[in-house]
Amino acid sequence: MEITENRETRAKPQIIWQTWKASSYWDLDKTSFSEGQKGHVMGKKRRGPAFTVTKIEEGKSFTLSWKAPMVKFDMQHEVEETLTGSKITYTMRLRGLMAYPMRLLLGRKIKRTLNDTLRAFVSHIER
Repeated sequence: MEITENRETRAKPQIIWQTWKASSYWDLDKTSFSEGQKGHVMGKKRRGPAFTVTKIEEGKSFTLSWKAPMVKFDMQHEVEETLTGSKITYTMRLRGLMAYPMRLLLGRKIKRTLNDTLRAFVSHIER
């Protein structure tokens, strides 16, 4: 099961990548951004779920993964260059026994959250 949102921005891919790597959104266990690194997504009021950085394609994409009972979440962040700047894509993949029920229960909320998060991120980097 997969939920995807994307948005274009005037910012160059290098700016987006550097912002992701140095982001205050992550509460990381180490100072460097690397595969296998563990951390937490930082919410407005509290820490979010614990994640592991499971894949990095330097300058292009990275994936954060976390587990809940009977479901695994993979959140891919991807940037690609366009003629006017960049296209940023967030993809949430749900796997496991509860992936389909979770998608039915939370799919709209996940899509809305991805869209809101992406819109806020683009607004932040375009300031």
